[in-house]
Amino acid sequence: NDQALRNMQITALNGGNDAFNKKDYDKAIAGYAQSESIAKAFGQVDSNAVFNSALASEAKGDTAMAMQRYEECIKIGYDKPEIYRYLASMHKKQGDLDGAISTTKVGLAKYPEDKEMMLDLVAFLLDANRMEEAESSVKAAIEKDPKNPVLYSVLGSLYDGKANPTEGTVTEADMVKWYDLAETAYKKSIEVDSTFFDSHYNIGV
Repeated sequence: NDQALRNMQITALNGGNDAFNKKDYDKAIAGYAQSESIAKAFGQVDSNAVFNSALASEAKGDTAMAMQRYEECIKIGYDKPEIYRYLASMHKKQGDLDGAISTTKVGLAKYPEDKEMMLDLVAFLLDANRMEEAESSVKAAIEKDPKNPVLYSVLGSLYDGKANPTEGTVTEADMVKWYDLAETAYKKSIEVDSTFFDSHYNIGV
């Protein structure tokens, strides 16, 4: 009986995957649920089924359930870097930038070398207009990925913003200082990738 149940669990998981590939997400979720249920009967957790159920819920458009399932993945220790990225992205889609930033920071605390999450954090901080944090984050990302021209370009844009703020004014001396730093960052971006258009353009501006 135990062996038969084990086989049924595998069949349910594979059936869920087949349904997922055919974009029959309800059937996929049902298959994953069956696989989870059998694993639970053995006192185990089918982490693959939980994760795949989250993917199916997201693909189906059930954001609330997808987020719940991704959070379950983290709780059971199936917390690959992409889970934090998926969850943070869904926070952003719901207009919760603070949630996106918080989730990404938790992910980076566990996976500090993950370059994609570093870029995500910078983007979320910029969207939230948290410029000082964004500057610190992009500098940290440059230390991990010094050959990425985008990071230097983003740093240049941050300095650009300080030279010409949307609110308030800066002294001429400060304006020159920030523009010089921006130009240096853009030039570094071009040094890394001579074809990087944005930095050529921004230096011209």
